[in-house]
Amino acid sequence: MQTPTSFETPLSINNENSSTQEDTRTLTLWRYPKQADDSPLQAWDTADALLLNTIKVYLTKQIKISIINDGFGALTTSLLAANHKLSSYTDSKVSALASIQNCQVNQLDSKAVTFLPKLNPDEISDSLIIAKLPKNLAFLEFILKQLNQVTKAIDIVFSAKANDINASVKKLFSRYFEVVDISLAWKKSRTITLSKPVAKPYSQFNYWQATDTKSLGISLYNAPNVFARGKLDIGAAFFIEHLPNAENKKVVDLACGNGVLSLVLAKHNPDISHLTLVDESQMAVESASYNFEKNALTVPSLAFKQNDCLSEFEPESVDIVICNPPFHQQKTITDHIAWQMFKDAKRILKKGGELRIVGNRHLGYHIKLNKLFNHCQQIASNSKFVVLSTVKN
Repeated sequence: MQTPTSFETPLSINNENSSTQEDTRTLTLWRYPKQADDSPLQAWDTADALLLNTIKVYLTKQIKISIINDGFGALTTSLLAANHKLSSYTDSKVSALASIQNCQVNQLDSKAVTFLPKLNPDEISDSLIIAKLPKNLAFLEFILKQLNQVTKAIDIVFSAKANDINASVKKLFSRYFEVVDISLAWKKSRTITLSKPVAKPYSQFNYWQATDTKSLGISLYNAPNVFARGKLDIGAAFFIEHLPNAENKKVVDLACGNGVLSLVLAKHNPDISHLTLVDESQMAVESASYNFEKNALTVPSLAFKQNDCLSEFEPESVDIVICNPPFHQQKTITDHIAWQMFKDAKRILKKGGELRIVGNRHLGYHIKLNKLFNHCQQIASNSKFVVLSTVKN
């Protein structure tokens, strides 16, 4: 019986211990951070399997393969196991780490994969380009805009759950490619094969999109894959009214997004000593840095870091952690990311240091914070959100 962690890759694997040259293999795949052994969450879906099945026709010889938006490494791990030359682009640090983890779990050398920091058309030319459909339309358009500029590709194939290929998605594909071939559904998933890039695509797409934040006295811009790109996140808007006093404090803004919380904090705490903005999204970190530059806000020590939560921070090294934690991973509602954030915050806080968060009321974060810190104080609440504070004893 297949378990949530087992993925029967449809690719033929070269196996020296097999009596045949074509032997299929069941891979073990985990989400990142690794969930509990009894978790029902899968690190793959039928769109992964369909995409791998679809490209088998191309794999009769060694070719260069470029992977875009591989959620947890199902594509990377399967293709690496089949001995193909790979590069991979993702905006997500967590997705990249999941690919590395799953390669290692399956005794594969993750160093054989070239992880691309940017989606550069020149770096993926002359390759078979495969991609998972992102949930964010602005990020999809950014990807399509880059793919439209690839001078030569063996082919370009996307996959997605069938109900995610809606009219807006189809319109974006047709804006950048003349031929958009959508497959029949297989286990509620489809592929989209693209060819003939539009010579001069009509597009009003801007990499930086402004958000109306005049009432806050700041300017705010967002790269394509930033949460709430076109408007101020309502949770952050509520949290802004209840930020801690950060005078002469060393502060970390965890899951910083576009940096709006830190911008307001720095604006109202001119004597803040250290401020580090952290997010797992490269585009979020890029946006936060861009916004500090645009607002000409200076902090004696200011840093921007793409990181898996706070894994690379020293213990007992900061005074305050502020956080607007996500309650989903890709399209799955889950609290294990927030739990990791809270545990990491406790580890890096000095004694007497404060973790202050905002969260949806129904998520019950106060229960987790009470369990971890032995106490939790509600600072403010409205019909949708609560602001909670806990201090490390």
